[in-house]
Amino acid sequence: MKQIGLFNIKKEQLQESISNSLVIFKDLNMTNEVEETRELKEKLEKDSFKVVVMGQFKVGKSTFINSLLGDEILPAYVTPCTAIINEVKYSEEKKAIIHFKNPVPNPYPAGLEKSIKAHIDKHNGTNVPPVEVPVSDMEKYVVINDYSIEQKEAVAQVPYEKAELFWDLPICKQGVEVIDSPGLNENISRTVVTMSYLTKADAIVFVLNCQAICAENEMQVINKDILESGHEYIFFVCNRINQIQLKERDRLKAFAYNKLKSKTKFGEKGIFFINAEAAKEGKINKNEQQVIESGVREVETLLEDFLANNRGKIKLKQPALKIERAIDKALKEIIPNEVRLLALSNKQLEERLQKELPNLERLQREKDQLKERLNNRINRIKGEISVKIADRFEEIIRQIPDWSNEIEADSSISILHPKDSVKTFSEEIVHKLQTRIAEEQQEWQKSIVTPFIDGRLQELATDFETKIKQILLDVEQIKLRISGEENLEVPGTEERIAATVAGFLGGGFSGAALGTALGFSSEFVGTIVAQIVTATTLLLLGVSNPVTIVALILIAVFGGLIGKVNMEQQVKDKIAAEIILNLRNEKDKNVQKIINEIHHKMVNRTNKIDNNLNNELNSVAKQVDKIRKEKEKGERQVAERIKKLEEHTQTLILQKANIQSIIASLSLGE
Repeated sequence: MKQIGLFNIKKEQLQESISNSLVIFKDLNMTNEVEETRELKEKLEKDSFKVVVMGQFKVGKSTFINSLLGDEILPAYVTPCTAIINEVKYSEEKKAIIHFKNPVPNPYPAGLEKSIKAHIDKHNGTNVPPVEVPVSDMEKYVVINDYSIEQKEAVAQVPYEKAELFWDLPICKQGVEVIDSPGLNENISRTVVTMSYLTKADAIVFVLNCQAICAENEMQVINKDILESGHEYIFFVCNRINQIQLKERDRLKAFAYNKLKSKTKFGEKGIFFINAEAAKEGKINKNEQQVIESGVREVETLLEDFLANNRGKIKLKQPALKIERAIDKALKEIIPNEVRLLALSNKQLEERLQKELPNLERLQREKDQLKERLNNRINRIKGEISVKIADRFEEIIRQIPDWSNEIEADSSISILHPKDSVKTFSEEIVHKLQTRIAEEQQEWQKSIVTPFIDGRLQELATDFETKIKQILLDVEQIKLRISGEENLEVPGTEERIAATVAGFLGGGFSGAALGTALGFSSEFVGTIVAQIVTATTLLLLGVSNPVTIVALILIAVFGGLIGKVNMEQQVKDKIAAEIILNLRNEKDKNVQKIINEIHHKMVNRTNKIDNNLNNELNSVAKQVDKIRKEKEKGERQVAERIKKLEEHTQTLILQKANIQSIIASLSLGE
């Protein structure tokens, strides 16, 4: 892990520069910069590389992860399958934390522990807080052990959302989180949750089985989900190469290269043929030769290099550029302005402040009007999103009968074995309907949701950026006039204003990058879109829970509500009718739930804009008051303060040089 080790050294250097600068920003009363720098510091401390391992059912994902970790961490058996997302993270204290679905599905799966059931019931199955469980009991939660029911049905009944496993593993100590996901073909709702992790992933490792490589459903996930979510560098890990006869291996590799090399910017270098089981055993037994022969070392080398040099650059460069902008503001604006103010008498200070109060009051009114307009626009967008989601529910409702009729079932209903055949047939229809809904949702995201959200937030940028920049420019000119600076067009002012807006609104790195919609950056847009689509899809799938629907169908069939003539069509119609009924009953509540969460996120952004503008406006009076108090202490205190400002200048120049050195090394790929 040498490359990630070097990345962590740069990260520590940047953290040190941020900490040193933060002390000075506090002393200079740079309120917005203090808040932003604290956020950067916390983000850097908590940030990690997220490696998401994906693939179809039983291709050996958990075994591959264990081979990376060098220990038998995750259950990887032949029969049970992974039921929930598993996040493996570093901690000296080994522990596991289980998170619950919201709401928890009912009925509960067979064998659910009494303590867990009591915990769920205590919270009425809604917003159930996570619980810590013994690591030795992990298998009870992360795999399916009830063999009496179909795996897809079992996964649907699992009450858990994800498990966090904390372990003292060297690879995770380097700042790497390894995320194990359920098989993409196990249950459609679990697939949707897995896909939501794509927006958070730094690296995607797609595991395939050499014995059935590049199946149609695998290629569909790669093309429609991974590539369209923006991931260009994919690691394709073809497991169980040891189970392919030697004479067949070259032909298999050629086939895989032909299918996969165009799907990753690594080309053929991103396609690996491994024996994960051998790698795991080799690491546990400290047999390096066995590990090398397994092929896993090659995966680790490229993965480490990619994380440290590709993703690492982004993780360090963005905060580095932000802190550099804040340092520039201190050096070019805040410190020179305070030095000029210290040269004035208290009488001059008071006279100049009083003269500028009408301008500050005017800007305060403009700021309040701006906030009101922003909130009005956010509320309008909220209404538009609400309509689109409601329309989507209605569109799905209209199409479900046709989709149900179009399904060609592999199974059929047998009069000789009515109960079992009706159950199997009904489950197949429900699962195929769920798959169709999920596929249609992907198209909805691509053609409707993403363009709409991106367009609306870009409109906000066009309408409000100029006004925000003007308010900030007016505040800076007020400060200059109070300090006695005659040149109000100080070089670099426009760039610093743009940087200030970009900084506290979360935009880009320059004035040109302010088109990211008032802090609604592309990352924020992606998060909002993912939340809308994932939440809507899960709610659509939730009302077609196969366990509940199939139970209703069995009651209808054996209760005489469905006749023997054309029974399969009647079952299809009954399934469609039940899903439509549930959708209509839950639509308004579900739409409101999604909208409230999205609206809350956007309002938080507008509140941050308002708070930051308030801080800028209040900084004028605060700075004058601070200078007044310094001067009241006497000339000696003023001289000491000027000396302190000179020390701050030298320290910040040094920190800026350190940061520029880090940025340069990232650019050179050192």
